[in-house]
Amino acid sequence: MPTIVLVTEVSAPQHRCFDLARSIDFHVDSMKHTGERAIAGTTRGLVSLHDEVTWEARHLFIRQRLTSRITALDPPHFFADEMVKGAFHSFRHEHRFDVLFPTTTRVTDTFTFRSPLGPLGHLADALFVTRHMRSLLRNHQRNLKSGPRLRSLARIHTEFRPLTRALLRSASQLHTCKQTAIAPARPGHQRAHIAFTTRTATRRECRTFPRSRKSKNFPHRAHDPII
Repeated sequence: MPTIVLVTEVSAPQHRCFDLARSIDFHVDSMKHTGERAIAGTTRGLVSLHDEVTWEARHLFIRQRLTSRITALDPPHFFADEMVKGAFHSFRHEHRFDVLFPTTTRVTDTFTFRSPLGPLGHLADALFVTRHMRSLLRNHQRNLKSGPRLRSLARIHTEFRPLTRALLRSASQLHTCKQTAIAPARPGHQRAHIAFTTRTATRRECRTFPRSRKSKNFPHRAHDPII
């Protein structure tokens, strides 16, 4: 029987990885590219020992249904699920979680399966089934690796959303006046122009103001170096 073993390191505590891996909602989100959904059994939350879930998804251009059962559970180190009914002759998926550091966990997926139809099934395994299952497991591990970080960012965004909105409203009402340049005075004339840029939420305009009364007799010309 073909066996696929994939190992990845996740920057999250062991218990968080364990709960995320057995979350129905996370699994559905992780496999959304296949349209997978839980249609019977435990359809929300975290699966526990002896729980059964019936999944429906599109694999290899075919809409399929598969029922699996949690047959082993050792929180937060290990759990395993096995097929009860589905397209395979049988499969067993083991999930192992080992602590490397307090905030780093090594996640190991071991997937052993057997296709139906005897020799034809063995040929299908060699041609495309093993490659397809490896791709699914690798994608699931990739999502598991980014899951804790994305959930933390979502939590932070939710907590600070009112403050962010208040700051944005305040910033949109402020007028920022910035001195951008001063034109050098020419010999014999005490003249200089100060350009100010006024920004509001709806308009941006540039105004030029004389520095002294005497400069009113010398209007600003296009070639003066105002930036």
